[in-house]
Amino acid sequence: MRSFIYFSVLLFGLASCEKGEPEDSPLTGSWKLVENSYFQGVKERIQSAGCVYHDTLLFGMGFLSLTQDLIQNDLWLYTEEGWNRLPDFPGQKRIDPLVCMSQGGVFVTQGYALPSQAFKDIWRYDLRTGVWDSLPYEFPGQGRTGAISFELEGKLYLGAGVSIRKTGMLSDMYIFDPQQGWNSFFTERQAYSTVFKWEGEISVSY
Repeated sequence: MRSFIYFSVLLFGLASCEKGEPEDSPLTGSWKLVENSYFQGVKERIQSAGCVYHDTLLFGMGFLSLTQDLIQNDLWLYTEEGWNRLPDFPGQKRIDPLVCMSQGGVFVTQGYALPSQAFKDIWRYDLRTGVWDSLPYEFPGQGRTGAISFELEGKLYLGAGVSIRKTGMLSDMYIFDPQQGWNSFFTERQAYSTVFKWEGEISVSY
């Protein structure tokens, strides 16, 4: 089965209203096949990672089965020109990693290996030089799965999820500055949250 990207084209109807009348904003949607969107990598994967940064989509990693040789280390960028494969992630293979993009770089952190090895390292791929580097900052919180992450004003935010050590759901949040490392930032969110970024504001649902 071929894998394509579809975007939902949302059409917002603007309606005028008299004072005191409820405002009406009907919403309709349709799917559009995006050109040059046939994905050339392995498609049947589980717990893959991805994010959207401006007009670029980052996707990859995940696994085909829980055996080490079928855990994927590939990452792909999609722009209007199509898919472009980055050099494979050089760190240890992992399940359920988190990926983000910011300031000309791709960041990979978190994830785990069976039975309960949690990863707290963070790696950066420089899109200008084409080089992967392991950054000298260890994540200060618990290793986790099902976490959320997003980028805002050049910094990465990471938190929530479920502890790899099976201590339950986590409600902490951390900020990563590529120049200074990690700092704690508390917020009351729960496991398997979903994050949305719209016009510079962040919303988290759970």
